Amino acid sequence: KDVAILVPPYDDVIHVRGLDDDATLFTAMQNAQDDEGKMTFSVLIHEVPLEIIVMSINGVDGYWQILGGGNMQPLPSKAMLNIDSYEPKNNEAVLFRLTKREDHADQEDDCEKNPYRCLNGCVAVNTSFWLLISTILATLTCWGH
Repeated sequence: KDVAILVPPYDDVIHVRGLDDDATLFTAMQNAQDDEGKMTFSVLIHEVPLEIIVMSINGVDGYWQILGGGNMQPLPSKAMLNIDSYEPKNNEAVLFRLTKREDHADQEDDCEKNPYRCLNGCVAVNTSFWLLISTILATLTCWGH
């Protein structure tokens, strides 16, 4: 299958051709970087659960919103959190848009529902960290620091 990738400044479409039918967006991006040499990107990989998140494109760090499908709509949160889970269709165009985190406050993975996948800019702290912090403070207080 063939996939078209669009990245800023959007003056050139990166055509990735000859992908396997089950190729993911991550595979298409790797081919665009390795074979075509027309883009570079870096990702953040979490192993459990597997998440591969785009962190930078062509040296620009930020929150990259991914648009695709026939109507160029934002991809589902699952695809945003794991680009290796999204399989573009043959001849699909995928666009990467640099946005601010607060632009995504209405996404389903907000802090109240899942603090470990907080996409809307708020900060969530795991309760075990609070226990660790209070233990350290109590220890330092006992030592007279």
